[in-house]
Amino acid sequence: MFNIFNKKKKKAGGLTQKENQFISVIVEALNSSYPMFKQEFETGTFAWIASNRVGGENSFVFGINNDAWQKLCDTTKGNFLIKNIHFKNNNNEKVIVELYTTEGLIVGFGVGEQIENIELATIDVSKIWEKHFLNNDYTEIEKIVGSLPNEKLKKLNMLKNTFKMEICGNSYYPIHDIEDGNYLVIDMNGSVFKITHDPLEVQKISNTLFELCL
Repeated sequence: MFNIFNKKKKKAGGLTQKENQFISVIVEALNSSYPMFKQEFETGTFAWIASNRVGGENSFVFGINNDAWQKLCDTTKGNFLIKNIHFKNNNNEKVIVELYTTEGLIVGFGVGEQIENIELATIDVSKIWEKHFLNNDYTEIEKIVGSLPNEKLKKLNMLKNTFKMEICGNSYYPIHDIEDGNYLVIDMNGSVFKITHDPLEVQKISNTLFELCL
């Protein structure tokens, strides 16, 4: 599961011209397979780039414009990497790029070269493949949430990024972040609860997900 970025309001500075060109070339090359990436780029979702300590020296994540993100993301989609995007650098050496995605959108990338040294016209996406990640906690509730119609699933903003919470011997799975550390959660029976952290309180609000209104 990705915990490598924070959705933030756009701040001054943004991406450099070369960074913009780099991302633009990638999303254009991938547009036939991943059209939402181009929309993400064109609507100003990427506010800035920062080093990703989790991924290592050549790994980067985006600061996210939350308003733009919310218009495009699909919380029913799992996390995966897009591997094997090829470029050449100024010395005609191969450079491999991978994209990090969550909720159907790009959140960062790994690259084995300084962007300034990459020849953008050399991009090759003919041999790309996806590496998917299994969230075992989501697997435990997949049958419960899987019966919901897609329009309802898309309103729940943390399905594929859920995790198990143990409170007073009971297990709960967040399905919707209502901010400030508070969640709508379900148990293994499919009942829906609201959990607040200050004070810590678990309040049942419906017997099934079908009764939940967002």
